[in-house]
Amino acid sequence: MATILVSEPYAEVRELLAHVIEAMGCEAPTSPLADADAIDLLLVEPGWPEGLALARSLRAARPGLPIVCLSIYPRELETDLLYPAAYLVKPFSVAEL
Repeated sequence: MATILVSEPYAEVRELLAHVIEAMGCEAPTSPLADADAIDLLLVEPGWPEGLALARSLRAARPGLPIVCLSIYPRELETDLLYPAAYLVKPFSVAEL
């Protein structure tokens, strides 16, 4: 079972994403204190300073970790430096996720 860490500033969006991920049969911790080695994918809002810092930290520790950015903001250089596997602009559909 894959573990997808959700890093999103808004609790209602974070919980919705976790619900969708769990319905797909994956684990969806929402705490950045999750074991970094146990994470298979990071979903992050890069426009949120905490999320961006977490993504940078995980990218440095685990260069091959897939990161998917979910944001209301367009791509920027800071986001591109994370080398995301995908960049979804909010709002997006469950099928896009």
